[in-house]
Amino acid sequence: MLPTITIFGHEIAMYGVMCLSGILAAIVVCILRAKKCNLSKEDILYMGILSAIGIVVGGKILYLLIDIPVIIKYSSYIFGSLDQFFAYMSGGFVFYGGLFGAIYVIYLYCHKFSVSFQNSMICMVPSFPIAHALGRVGCFMAGCCHGRNGIPVQLYEGIGNMLIFLILLLVEKIWNKKQIPYVYLTLYAIMRFILEFFRADSERGFIFTFSTSQWISILVVAFVVFQEIRLPKK
Repeated sequence: MLPTITIFGHEIAMYGVMCLSGILAAIVVCILRAKKCNLSKEDILYMGILSAIGIVVGGKILYLLIDIPVIIKYSSYIFGSLDQFFAYMSGGFVFYGGLFGAIYVIYLYCHKFSVSFQNSMICMVPSFPIAHALGRVGCFMAGCCHGRNGIPVQLYEGIGNMLIFLILLLVEKIWNKKQIPYVYLTLYAIMRFILEFFRADSERGFIFTFSTSQWISILVVAFVVFQEIRLPKK
């Protein structure tokens, strides 16, 4: 693990470096895909930047919602001083919250500037697993989101995300590019559901025998199935 690196005498967290690298790589991939999706590079760039904001805000909001019992229990400590409050707020994100936050801001941008939401999702969704994969490498370096008994679940999830990226490109090439968002949601939900059994991450919350992310994964797959049944077939 490599929690920090030193550049010009300043320590920089590798988690932040890898997350930023993932976002930049994702935006580059989106821009390269813009033309084939009938979108301007400028729109993709703006949506990419807004998506990064949506990821941070959405991931933090869902984490706080899950952590409400802890916040109530330790409220006197968390709100005891500004330093303690900012220390608490500096950590803790839930990927699903970030994913939904990114999709929501893309939708808002498309609605505001009359850009095709469907084309935007087709263009941008394949980049999601790229950003996520590099972010998970950052988790591994920071020593968070680890698995039970030292299992490097972060790296497994990173590899899984890169495989999903390749599958999405294959879907676009030999099947139907309109299915890209649904294929991504389904594949990631299945992978996340399985990996949760190996993660030592009880702070993200459990309901009965499943973690919060496993329940969200079930709902995501149910949503995809519902959409596939509801949408007319050509």
